[in-house]
Amino acid sequence: MPKGYKLVNGEFVLAWKLRKKNKGAPKGHPCYLKKMPEYAKKKISEKRRIFLKNNPYTKEQKEKIRQTLLKKYVSEELKLNEKQKAGLKIGQGLLKGLTRKTSKIVDKIAKAKEGKPRLDLIGNKWNIGRVAWNKGKKLSKNHIKNLSISHKGQKHTKEHIKKILTKRTPTSLEIKALKIIEKRCLPYKFVGDGKFFIEKYNPDFINIDGQKIAVEVYSKYYKLKHYNSINDYKVERKKVFSKYGWKIFFFDETEVDENNFVKILR
Repeated sequence: MPKGYKLVNGEFVLAWKLRKKNKGAPKGHPCYLKKMPEYAKKKISEKRRIFLKNNPYTKEQKEKIRQTLLKKYVSEELKLNEKQKAGLKIGQGLLKGLTRKTSKIVDKIAKAKEGKPRLDLIGNKWNIGRVAWNKGKKLSKNHIKNLSISHKGQKHTKEHIKKILTKRTPTSLEIKALKIIEKRCLPYKFVGDGKFFIEKYNPDFINIDGQKIAVEVYSKYYKLKHYNSINDYKVERKKVFSKYGWKIFFFDETEVDENNFVKILR
């Protein structure tokens, strides 16, 4: 019998192909029924990455792999429609256009990734030295103008604002105000992370003694950036809050100090 072959149904078959089919080392091998250690997996992965970098797939090989994966993963219940199949090109994802609701595979992948940090966003070693696609590029004046027009008049819904705020942390100014409140035991709590709304507005602090009093701390620079004037910002909020019987106090970065807070909010 030739070396490296085994006799199966009267035919000589490569031993490694049988091992691959049976998933694992053959019986009698030191690694039989043992899991491959992580360091070994990483070593194999690294070698494969270097090999593929130096020997990239040809278009024919990519197409062959694509066809194999289509047969393997696209089952009857997950079949891509003809339009999607026609649109799949070499290098595109096989699951493009599918969502968690329409694809069990996409749902499974999404569940596996839930709660895990994206390595590409925290500078993993594979991204070291890579240059961002938009680095050094500048938008043309016409492009900026079109973007401005497309966003004009757009208003976020209450639900949208709530989703944005639940992910944000208190600003340095809000933290400063919170420390004063806790130090002087003022009856206010922080709700600027979307815990409390009056219509679409979310104040930074509210009174917890039963009084309808809200507090907002702000930086002049950012308010002037988003409003015509600071007075417009205050009038707009006061109008909505007063409709529901609420009083609102405003403090800019120069007014967030202990004496001022105690004098107005005590």
